[in-house]
Amino acid sequence: MDKQQIYTIPASPGQRRDLRTLIDRSVAGESLAPPLSMEELMEVSDRLIRGNNLDPALQRWIMVEINNALWKDTVASIPAEKRMLLLPGCLSHSVRCTAETDELGLLCRQCRNCSIAPLEAKAEQLGIMSMVAEGFTSVIGLIESQVIDTVIGVGCLESLEKVFPLLINQAVLGIAIPLNKAGCRDTSVDTEYVEQMLALQSGKRANLLDHELVKNQVKE
Repeated sequence: MDKQQIYTIPASPGQRRDLRTLIDRSVAGESLAPPLSMEELMEVSDRLIRGNNLDPALQRWIMVEINNALWKDTVASIPAEKRMLLLPGCLSHSVRCTAETDELGLLCRQCRNCSIAPLEAKAEQLGIMSMVAEGFTSVIGLIESQVIDTVIGVGCLESLEKVFPLLINQAVLGIAIPLNKAGCRDTSVDTEYVEQMLALQSGKRANLLDHELVKNQVKE
């Protein structure tokens, strides 16, 4: 596969929604438990693609959504105040954006020229912290200091694939939502899906292990 094929995204919101439903059913039927390695996610996605005659070029996108399906129940059990919404700056409108940036990332001025302001408003409504920055590395320190326990992050497929080993090595649990197009400028995401992931809720409460202990075990 060439690079263009590797990062192919389902073309329409309806196709993405139908595929996510299929993935949820498939994962439930396989009795899988997170975390899965990149190799294991590839094996599961291979079975799903072959079994449902799907386009192999969608494999990377499918792998991300399989991982999301596996973590949903755990994320749902984590209190809102222990969650973080992480958005990329490329969601902003490249011409109309009035935001400034600092060492942490983009400071949205709620101009409503892109999807950042509505998504941050939804997070705030639910009691979830939000940040507009590039890459998951910006929140690793918050997880290590136990300020947050999970990340709901948005990014392009290429970035998500690069950061996946880091998340595994750092024992970070969370949900990664692919952008609908790459390009690092004027990108878009399924905002309804992001809001659904923010609103995940369970009557259970997560019994999370000590982060440093888990990270050291992963390294060993």
